[in-house]
Amino acid sequence: MRKMIEYDEIKESQDFWRYFFCVNFPCAEDEDSNMSLLEIIEEKYVISREWQESFTGFYEGVFDEYDGYVDDPTTLEIELQEDRKLFIEFHPGDTLYFLNEQQIGCTGPEYFIRKISWKDFKHYTKELDCVRKMLLLPMVYVCDEEKDELKKCLFSGLERLYFEENDFELFYKTILENCRTECDI
Repeated sequence: MRKMIEYDEIKESQDFWRYFFCVNFPCAEDEDSNMSLLEIIEEKYVISREWQESFTGFYEGVFDEYDGYVDDPTTLEIELQEDRKLFIEFHPGDTLYFLNEQQIGCTGPEYFIRKISWKDFKHYTKELDCVRKMLLLPMVYVCDEEKDELKKCLFSGLERLYFEENDFELFYKTILENCRTECDI
């Protein structure tokens, strides 16, 4: 049974957004520094371990007993276009993404990402503010000709979150790596 939360509960939480960007972009890497987005954020920003454990339902032994999954994950629901709903389940060892209760991906150790085209992303999220759009971004794939639009969307969201402006370009570079594809999908 899911533990449902409202967007208003996380929208202004710097712990949530820092955690979200750390764990939901598994292929976000910076080739120059050879660091992942998780490492970049952890090096510069603080995320409360107590908050993270409470939010995900972590307890000692959860990885041994259930491989990092809990029965009652904290779950966020976001309304999209065409009666679609995005559900994001936050487990201690994975984040699962669902569109209308059908799993579309996950970002844990055996991640399954790049499931939504940039065109579909824009359509599904056209009524959302730039920060809410960030929640679906881990499931998106972009082609080279779409990367400028990704940058604009990402910068618009980051400006309203708890990151320093001088980090935006590095975040973009790493998240682009997470979302990039040859577009032969």
